[in-house]
Parts: sequence; structure tokens; C-alpha cells
Amino acid sequence: MYHLLSSYLPYQRKQHPARAKRINQTLVRIKKHSTRVISQNTTSLIELAEAHATKAYWSGIKIVAKQTDDWTRVYPRASDSLNKALNIGYTLLASKVSSALNAHNLDASIGILHF
Repeated sequence: MYHLLSSYLPYQRKQHPARAKRINQTLVRIKKHSTRVISQNTTSLIELAEAHATKAYWSGIKIVAKQTDDWTRVYPRASDSLNKALNIGYTLLASKVSSALNAHNLDASIGILHF
């Protein structure tokens, strides 16, 4: 998401300065919280930093997809096109990750910090 927003930002600066400002603020938040995830030394602090990064991530999704502030992520049984597209994309991504892990004899069913 960080790279998507970074790529999107230059086009928005000229046409939609207010949206560009929101995108820039989101990029700063994502970077800050992503760095904090790496630097934490307890599970609860990692989860807290990850939660803040995730909130910034979904804020960015709303900006790029031009969604209202009351839009929420729905999985499964999405009724709107954005959530349907995200569900398909994440399913394909999970399949690719699982295949890559299996190819290296790693157990894809073992999660890290996600229970």
C-alpha cells in the first residue's frame, strides 16, 4: 500500500490538493507505525504497533478507492465491489504465499502473531 500511495500522490497534487495532503499524511503514518512494529520487543507492543499501521493502511485504501469515511472492510459475504475485489485479491495472494511456503517445506498453517 505504501508504494501504491506513493505512486498515486504526484498525480493528485495538481488535480486534488486536499486528497494529496491526506495521502501524504497516511504515508507518514504508515511509515512511522511500520518502523515501530520492527523495533518492538514484546508481542503486545508488536500487535499494538501493527494495529496502528493497519488503521493507516485502511485509511489509504479509502483514499485511493474514493470511499467515504463510513466504509468498512467486509469479509466474507461482501456486497460492494471494492470489498469483493479485495476478497478475491487477498485469496489469490494467500494462495501464492501458501504455495511458496510449501515449496520450501514450510508449514503454511502456522501463523506469526495472528491467532
